[in-house]
Order: sequence, then C-alpha cells, then structure tokens
Amino acid sequence: MMSHLKKDLLVLDRDGTLIQDYPYENKVENFRILRLVVEGLKLLKDRFDFIIHTNQSGIARGKSSLKELQEMHLHLEKEFLKEDIAFLKIFFCPHATTENCICRKPSPELVRVYAKEQGYELSKAWVFGDRGTDVDLGKNFGGNSALLLTGFGVQELNQDPGVHRRADFVAANLFQAATFLRKRKLQKIVPRNEIGKLAADLRQQGKKIVTLNGSFDLMHFGHRSILKEAKAQGDVFIVALNTDESIRGNKGPARPINSLQARQQMMSTYDEVDFITDFSEPTPVQLLEEIKPAVHVNGSEYGENCVEAPTVKKHGGRIHIFNLVEGFSTSKMLAGELNPEDAFRNS
Repeated sequence: MMSHLKKDLLVLDRDGTLIQDYPYENKVENFRILRLVVEGLKLLKDRFDFIIHTNQSGIARGKSSLKELQEMHLHLEKEFLKEDIAFLKIFFCPHATTENCICRKPSPELVRVYAKEQGYELSKAWVFGDRGTDVDLGKNFGGNSALLLTGFGVQELNQDPGVHRRADFVAANLFQAATFLRKRKLQKIVPRNEIGKLAADLRQQGKKIVTLNGSFDLMHFGHRSILKEAKAQGDVFIVALNTDESIRGNKGPARPINSLQARQQMMSTYDEVDFITDFSEPTPVQLLEEIKPAVHVNGSEYGENCVEAPTVKKHGGRIHIFNLVEGFSTSKMLAGELNPEDAFRNS
C-alpha cells in the first residue's frame, strides 16, 4: 500500500468546476478551462493530490461516445500538464441516472476503493463541484465538500434549498475554494467574550483600532476593496460577523449561504484583517461599546449618522464611510447577474 503522509486527496468534478460545461457533450473543440482554475489548483498542489470524478450520462443517452470522452480526457490532461498540474486518476460514470450503478456520484464507492488502495485518509479529503451530487459525494465518503457557483452552482442553490447546509463551504469559484483551504489563519478568530479584553490590551499598547461589521456571506472582489480601505484607517483591524441566527432574522430563512464558522475562516484568509469576532444582537452597538474603536467603517448606504455613530463618537472615535464597488454583491451573484468566474479574483 502506498503512503500519502504529506498530501490529502482532492476530488474534482469536471464540467462547471474545471472546464466549461456543455451538457452531455465531450467535444474537444469546445474545451475551455474556467478562469482562475489553474491558479486555484496551483495554490493546492503542495497539499493535495488531484483526481477527477465526473458523471457522463450523455454516453448512455447517445449524445456522446466513449471515444469522444477519451479524447476529451487526453486533451484535458495535456492542457493542464502545460501548467504543471497532474490528475492521478479520472473516474467517469457513463450510465443513465436510472441504472442505479455504484460508479455514479454521489455514490462514494470509486473514491473509497481508490483511497484505500492508495492510503488516503478520507476524513481529510475534499470534493469541489457545482452540483449537489458533488456535495453529497464528500459527505457519503466521510469527507468534506465545497459547492462552487460556477457551472450549475447557482441553479443548484435555487433548486435544492438545503444544498448549502450540506456543504462545508460555498465558493464563487475554484480559486476562492482553494484560498479558503490554503490561506486560513484560524488564530485570528476571537470568541465574542474575549474581544473586549483583547481590544483593551491593544488600546493600552497605543494601537488605533478599526472595526467593520456585516454578514460577509459570499465574499467577492468588492469586499476586498472595502477591507483594504478599512485597514488603511488604523493599526489593528477587527471584523465582526453577524451570527447565522441574526442573518436569518434580517434576510430570511434561506440565508446565510455559508455558516458563521465558514465565514470566519474565509475572512481569516485576508491579510488586511487582524482579528475576527461575531455578534448576535440586531446591531453591533454593544460590541462597539466593548471594543471602543478609534474608527468604525460603514457603507455609504448607512451614512455618517448610522446607528453605530453615537457609541463610537462617545469614546472619541469617528465614522469612516466607504462607497460600494459597483456591480459586485452577493444578491447579484445569487440572482445570476454576476458571473462567479469574475466574482472572486486573485488581486
């Protein structure tokens, strides 16, 4: 048995995750690697070994042939190898959904056998994909899964209201999912009951504390601009996230898309952010009373006279207003008005 002590297993869906999805087809002339996929896999290659697992019922439907599938996979491997990215195995299921085979996702059988043969620990393995079947594949073999909003991901959220609850993380694209796994700094996350003492210690050291609060459910390029602007206002930047319960109270039972734990971990990947905490109250006023920031950052839609202003100013702080980056919002992404390939970038 081979030993993989240094790397874990990452199972990748094919269509809508790695390459453009043309349902039921395998035409090499349509081949296109999705934007930032290569960059995302390069982030992960030192920690994960990659395999592909794809359902190809188009073969059973007569819309594609095994020869076309083989040509597609040879071409795919060749194109990724140009970027120094290799896939150790490509599993595919050629059967129709009605055939009840063991090779069709979300059946874990192929992954389980492969992992046992190669010595992978499945509790540490991940699946990236744009379908509920990918999410459930990870759960079924006892691992983890990220739902990507590229491909059919947004449609899956609308058609399967529980899919985001089953996923460990919902990402705009593969690069964001890779960032989530590779760049988390969990030491930044501070329990609510400890943030006041931390802030007092920082103030005693003469640090200028900046605060920002919000849901930050599906992070996008617009958020990066906000975080950079906020960090520039002081020495130590603390982000407070609404708890899941408070978001449901404000935005309805379908939100948040990502759990508090996932949102905290994603926020911890940003270099601009020094600490992350949470609050469950309708407003962050009590939290700001504990932190006593020198600057509290807020969006232009709330204005200088926002609900936080009296508390911040009482302790000698000020409100800093930022303008939202036009075209970027979680609601636009969920409505299909913002391409997930563009929503999260590496700059």
